[in-house]
Amino acid sequence: KGTRHPAPFPIELPDNIISCIPNKEDIVVLDPFMGSGTVALSAIKNGCKGYIGFEKFQEYIDLANERINEFMKILVVDDELDLCEILQYNLETEGYEVTTANSAEEALKLPLQEYALILLDVMMGEMSGFQMARKIKDNPYTAQIPIIFITALDSEDNTVKGLNIGADDYIAKPLSMKEVKARVKAVLRRANSQSHQGE
Repeated sequence: KGTRHPAPFPIELPDNIISCIPNKEDIVVLDPFMGSGTVALSAIKNGCKGYIGFEKFQEYIDLANERINEFMKILVVDDELDLCEILQYNLETEGYEVTTANSAEEALKLPLQEYALILLDVMMGEMSGFQMARKIKDNPYTAQIPIIFITALDSEDNTVKGLNIGADDYIAKPLSMKEVKARVKAVLRRANSQSHQGE
């Protein structure tokens, strides 16, 4: 029996991969075992508007992964002005768009639903980070936003309390920017994966 090769098939791609493809029309993935000319001709005859090979498709995926930080907005909430500036600078060098707020009250006035992640200090003025996190998680429009607590309170009780509220991670002060970047990236990837599974 001759080897059967699957026909090219149209696929729907996530926006971050689509943005890396010059031709934004319908995309067909070519079977790697067939001559690209043959498959391309077949695809065009069947009404497909565009096509790429598997190798090129992987290039676009890799490029999309490199750009994963673009257009992601992060909110940093901490009453230490210097720390806010340091976090903003380091995260912006990674490609994120960063907003800072120096109190929970100030942060709650912002359109929180626009942010992909909130870095939240625990010990602040009148409203603590724990209290702000509860408000975020109780609001159906913001409940899905991941939260990373930043705090000098690294006791087990405080860690458990934060996680029970719905925090996605915990970073103890003094901060290592290398650790912050790694944890931010990990939380965002996890949140992005979960959102796609829920679609």
